[in-house]
Amino acid sequence: MEYWLVLQFDGKGLADYDALIDLENQIERELGDSAVVDGHDFGSGEGNIFIRTDDPRAILKRIDDLLSTVKPYMRVAFRHHDEDDYTPLWPPDLGVFEVK
Repeated sequence: MEYWLVLQFDGKGLADYDALIDLENQIERELGDSAVVDGHDFGSGEGNIFIRTDDPRAILKRIDDLLSTVKPYMRVAFRHHDEDDYTPLWPPDLGVFEVK
């Protein structure tokens, strides 16, 4: 798997953490063997779900229905596994993406 796809949300409390874990589990079931849901982190005011894939755009499209209710609250980007800079995917006007 060549790329890291990162789904990022604001997160500050237990309810946000529980919602992140629930979404992570749903994504893992939906993707099966087509990508690797490689965990999450939660802290510094944000939560991230990490997905290893060869085609970040296709994976994002595949899970679009699962993300429909959280899309207004998320940021998404990807990077090649041996690079540091992210390419933003969502929202369309997202200029800079970083994982704290």
